[in-house]
Order: sequence, then structure tokens, then C-alpha cells
Amino acid sequence: MRIRLQLCFCLISAAPALAGGDAAGGRSVRPAIRRGAIDPVHHAVTTLRMTLQQIRAIQSELGVRLPAEVERSAGRLQQALGKTPQAFLDAVKQELAVSARGLRELGDAFQRKPLEDYLLHRQLSDRDKMLYAAATAATQHLRQRVGPALGQAAAQHRASASRVTVLHEYSVAGINARLRPDRPTVDLDVHLVRGSGVTWSMIRQELALARRTYAPYGIQLRLRSARKLRVPEDWLELRTQQPSKMPDPKLLAADPYRYLQQMETRLTPISTEVFAAIVEGVPSADRALQIVSLRRGSFPWPENGQLMEVDARADSFPPYVWTSTLPRRLRGLIGLFPFRHPSGELRPAIELGMLAHEIGHKLINVSHEGRAGGPEHESFKGGSRDLMVYGFGLEVPAGARGRWQQERLLLSPLLYTGKGKGKVYNADFEQNGKYDDPLYGPYYVTY
Repeated sequence: MRIRLQLCFCLISAAPALAGGDAAGGRSVRPAIRRGAIDPVHHAVTTLRMTLQQIRAIQSELGVRLPAEVERSAGRLQQALGKTPQAFLDAVKQELAVSARGLRELGDAFQRKPLEDYLLHRQLSDRDKMLYAAATAATQHLRQRVGPALGQAAAQHRASASRVTVLHEYSVAGINARLRPDRPTVDLDVHLVRGSGVTWSMIRQELALARRTYAPYGIQLRLRSARKLRVPEDWLELRTQQPSKMPDPKLLAADPYRYLQQMETRLTPISTEVFAAIVEGVPSADRALQIVSLRRGSFPWPENGQLMEVDARADSFPPYVWTSTLPRRLRGLIGLFPFRHPSGELRPAIELGMLAHEIGHKLINVSHEGRAGGPEHESFKGGSRDLMVYGFGLEVPAGARGRWQQERLLLSPLLYTGKGKGKVYNADFEQNGKYDDPLYGPYYVTY
């Protein structure tokens, strides 16, 4: 899972115009990839734009009216995205009542955090640091002002449906037009739940970036179906899982994968019911990635010998953790959990690269690791390049130095070639997908 820091790290380009849309919609953002990483410029613009999209979606779906001044503030920031960098800076300074000196101080404070590789600060000009600080402050401003109002409305909202209702089926034919049957492919089914804060446009953008991420390794992503659903209100926020055992804490440092396997994590009864109902009727659900959006998905995680509740932004339910404890029909499950209302916090629904990262947990079957080091619960090591650690990276490294990630990717049991009845899947796991499953041969790291 890619549990991002609560601070929204944003950078804005010094291009002639910002890459977000104007108030009427404007141009769509096309995330750039440079040296195997998402361009932080586009990441920042898109994060702010997606936050505004999320606000509109939840407002519409829950029938929420925000205080008039909050509405006007969101509208002004939306319009600022369509302006030149200098005009954007001026608009944010006016909206947040902050001076240029104040923005510079914000930028300096962010830079002092021990995440230089993650933020790629060394590549930023002074002006871009200012723009980065402005975008970060604008996003925080929105979250702080809008979050409590939406959270209160979400807590009071009650859906009329008793179970799952299909509200809309999106057309996916054109999205898959250029796929080739002779290349390794993975299928995806998308289930967008009303009230979760994840929109179809967000998924389309993330899917496009994920395709660009895996294309250099010969992997295709085929969107098999996409639906918008309504579910009961008490299904929107779940404690998704619970460990059955607590292994010796020393094992977590000595052999993280063995530790995770020995936890014998299982879905909670309510999450089993919810996820099973959502994928009910999906053909061969166990052969495809099932992307499900809900409002909140929490789980307990061991910290200093105690279980602490963690609110995940997303969870891939990866084989190296779940092995035989995840129901077969749900083995392709990936959850997106953008919105947490008890604390009054509004988080950006999706950050660029999130879907590609979660798909990596599923297909590569590794934790947060890369060329800079082994698996960790949260890792920013080498974040400027590697997909499976936090940051802007989109590369899947190969060989021993890359911890055999490319080699593992190409062996995933969810990949196939051909089409229709002629599909030929890779061999399945021999020992339920544990990290060193015999399927991977020599492609794993010993401890």
C-alpha cells in the first residue's frame, strides 16, 4: 500500500500556463515522465485539480452545500489553475493572505524535511520552489476548510439501497483499441462506489499513467469493465483486515516477508461481505485486478510492540502478505480509500502513480523496496526512480541490484497472452504466492 504522508507535496511548472484546467474544465493534464519518474510539476497541478474534483463529486453525491465563502474560495483556486505561473502565485497569495516572503519560508520549511530524494528539490529553481509552496499551501487550505463540512455530511448521509446497485456502466471499448494479443496482458475491472470521492476521470488518468509505466517491460493493461455503484452507507468505511497472530517483533527486521506471512492476516467479516458482494457476477474475478473505491479502509499495524490503527490511502492485499488467507475470488482485489471523515480530513483522492504502485504490489509481489534497500512499511529510499518506494519513481529495476523486480513482474500469474478462449495465463503460484514462492525460481532475496 502507498500510505502517503499527510502533507501534500506539490510542485508547479514554470511553463507559460499551468497544466490544470480552467473553471470550465480546460485541458486535461498529461503527466510527464522524465528519467523514469513522474514530473513533479504535473504531480502538483494534478493533486490540486483532483482535490477540487473530489470536492465536487462528494458534494454532488451527498447533496452537500458548503458555506458560501468556502465555495467561493474553491472556485477562485479552480480559476487560478488556468493562469500563468506568476498569476497563479498572485492568486494564491491573495486567497491565503500570505506574502511572497511567507511562501519562501514555507518552501524552505518543506525542504528541511528529510525527504530530498522524494521531493527532488535539488532539481528545482527558486521560482519553482515558490510555486511548490503555493500549491502545497492551497491544497492544505482546501482540505482544512472543506474536510470538516464534507465529513459531517458523510457521517449523516444514509444510502437508500440495501446492497449493491449498478448506477452506470462506462464504455471501455475505445480504451483498449490498441492492445496486442501477443503481449503479456493483465485485465482490470473497476468498481467506483458512489460517495467514495474517486471519479471516473481520475481512474482514466491513473490508468493511462499505469500503462505508460508498464509498457517498457512489455506489459499491457486491459480495462475489462468499469461501473459506478451504490452500496449501503455502513459499507463505505471499513476496518478491512485483522492479523491472526503477532510474530516475534525481532523477525520484522530480520526477515520482513516471513514476519508478514506469519501474521496470517484475514479480512474482517464485514469486509469479506462487502468485497464479495461488489465483485459478485464478475466473470473470472480471480483472473483480473478488481479495483474497488470506498471512502475509508483502515487496518491494524504493529508499531513498537503494539497494534496501531492505520488509514491506508490504498491497499493491494498482496500475495506476499495474504498467501492462502485471501478468498480466491478476491485475490485480484485493490482498494482505493481516499476520504476519512472522523478527523475532518479531506485527502486528495488519488495521487499520480498510485494505481501503478498498487498494481506493482500485486504483479511484482514485493513490499516497499528498490535499488536503495529492502522492504519497509514506509520507504522513501531512491524515491526519485523506483516504482515500489514512495515518491515520483516509475521504474521497475532488474537483476540482483533491482531485487529481481522485473523478472518477478513477467512471471505474475495474472498475466496472459492471446484473447477470448485462446488466452494462455502464466503458471500459477505453487505455494500461494509467498515472497519466495517456487514460481519465482531464483528471483528473490534471502535473509
